[in-house]
Amino acid sequence: MSITPEEFLKFAEEAVNDANATEFDYRNSASRAYYSAFHCCYSEKQRCPGLTDNDIAGSHDRLYERFHKLTPLTSPVNTKLKKMAYVAKMMKAIRHDADYKIHMPFLKREAQQQISD
Repeated sequence: MSITPEEFLKFAEEAVNDANATEFDYRNSASRAYYSAFHCCYSEKQRCPGLTDNDIAGSHDRLYERFHKLTPLTSPVNTKLKKMAYVAKMMKAIRHDADYKIHMPFLKREAQQQISD
């Protein structure tokens, strides 16, 4: 069975909005929302000529950088992909905080902003 980026996002929304949600749920929601964004970008990788799975294995940033290098700049599709990559890269930083900076508080509003992004 496979899942979609939308299902990652739905899970994140449900977890953060649960009446009994804890900080762990907020962190998990932020992480799942990021992966929704990543998989949205990943599903568009075919728009980068010559980009293969090996080019992005182990590094989400490589995928985002390829989107940023797309030309022509006037192409609406390229503009959309660049925006997607910009937002996903910002979300990755929040996901990092949620997953690795467990000594710092992580608030519900941070998870909600991640979902919104």
